[in-house]
Amino acid sequence: MSPIATHHTNTNTVDTRLFPNDFTNIYEIEEERRRKAVLAAEAEKVKLSAEEVEKLRLEREAAMKTEIEKLQRKVLDLEGEKKSLQYNLQQESSRAKRFEEEKATAISQRDTAKTDAAQQGIRANQSDAEVSRLKGEKLEPKNNLDPSYHNKLVMIVNIAGRRAIDMGANNGSEAHCWDFDWNNGNQKLQLIKVDPNDRKSPWKIRCVNSDKYLCARNYQVGQIPGAGAIIEPQRWYHYYIGSEFAGEYV
Repeated sequence: MSPIATHHTNTNTVDTRLFPNDFTNIYEIEEERRRKAVLAAEAEKVKLSAEEVEKLRLEREAAMKTEIEKLQRKVLDLEGEKKSLQYNLQQESSRAKRFEEEKATAISQRDTAKTDAAQQGIRANQSDAEVSRLKGEKLEPKNNLDPSYHNKLVMIVNIAGRRAIDMGANNGSEAHCWDFDWNNGNQKLQLIKVDPNDRKSPWKIRCVNSDKYLCARNYQVGQIPGAGAIIEPQRWYHYYIGSEFAGEYV
């Protein structure tokens, strides 16, 4: 190898190497080798960084998936809590409605009770006044049977003869006296006040068995009493029941 010769013919420098592209300088060759090594190392670093990025991405995706699942479970829990609260609200609303209804019913019953009590008080005062009036009113002996016998069942009996009025004679068209027997429906008689509000009004005598009334047609003395459905004059069915002696009714 010959050294580089430089010919100074002017101010410019001329490269006189025979092979300019041939790196005959050892230093330059080493520099090139180191540069390639650095480039290879940098390439390896870049490759490792890409793998780490992918790993990081996968880890983040897994973490996000886990977080999403937690949030979904929380949403489900909140939905369940919401439904529970809605149910409780409905129950409370129903209870409040029932309370208001019961309250209204209680108020109505209270007001009704007050009204009834007031009316009962009025009726009691009226009854007391009526009782006071009736106590001072004397009945005639011929019609002094107490009005409390209205609608009562009795047997009209002749004690001496042990006979009772029986309204089953002649197929139920007449009344006669017969041996008394309480099991005989023709002898069960109901006393009915013609006017329950008038203590002085007469009585009607109804046969329980036939639903007919004892009557005295034309008020003829000695006539056999009949049994009718009150299609004849009303007065034929009216009786005064009383006695000259207290407690003895005829």
